[in-house]
Amino acid sequence: MSAIEQVCAVLIERFAAQGIHAAAAGGVSHAPLYSQSVLVVDVQQAAGESAGFLDYLGERVDETGASVELYGRRMEIVFSLLAYATAQEGTAGCTALLEKAEQALLRGLPSGLKLGEVRWGECVWREAEEMFLRRGEAHATAFFIAEANDDAAVVTDFKLRGVLTW
Repeated sequence: MSAIEQVCAVLIERFAAQGIHAAAAGGVSHAPLYSQSVLVVDVQQAAGESAGFLDYLGERVDETGASVELYGRRMEIVFSLLAYATAQEGTAGCTALLEKAEQALLRGLPSGLKLGEVRWGECVWREAEEMFLRRGEAHATAFFIAEANDDAAVVTDFKLRGVLTW
């Protein structure tokens, strides 16, 4: 799973745990498929950088006593949060959905995901989807860690810190 996919999955899980109907963007509008409000999560921008010298963070000793090298990466991400609400829910449905999403982001994210600024735009009626839409965006910093033992020539499996165990 790519770095972006890992973070999107964590956000969608977090939203679902708070009772928010959320989905990853699929490249086309899925809004007409929904009969209730939905929060569509996508990545607008992402920029990664090394978290150490050539990604190297240091070593740790695992449970068998073997030395394991640690590597890290950092990524600045801007997520789009598209709040769709039905005609019955109206603009208030979009606002309520984004407020609930913001509260979910402020509570309980994994240690490797730090929330920055959250913004919302205006709410508009989308004739094509027959739903109201309010665009929001969330800025976040994600930290990824990978481990390598003596057998690993190349480190490629970076995991979002605080989500997966080794």
